[in-house]
Amino acid sequence: SLFSIAWTGARFVAVGEKGLRLESVDAAHWSSVPSGTANDLYRVRAIGSDVVAVGQGGTILKGSCSPERAIAAPASTRSNRGRTREERPRS
Repeated sequence: SLFSIAWTGARFVAVGEKGLRLESVDAAHWSSVPSGTANDLYRVRAIGSDVVAVGQGGTILKGSCSPERAIAAPASTRSNRGRTREERPRS
């Protein structure tokens, strides 16, 4: 499944499940491009000719969204209430 698409002015970039990333210059013919992640990618936005994609677990891909530009997703520890450590109120 695809979740988001963006136009950079030169190409369309679509992202989706399990790191799926597709690109097209005409919206009729699409090519799969490695994203560097197996996490779901929920949104992609164009910033000039570059793109930023965000996804599951805090995954952020920026620039050309190539694997070498991937930013590691932050680790998250769930408490027994379902909140991450960072979300728990401080005492």
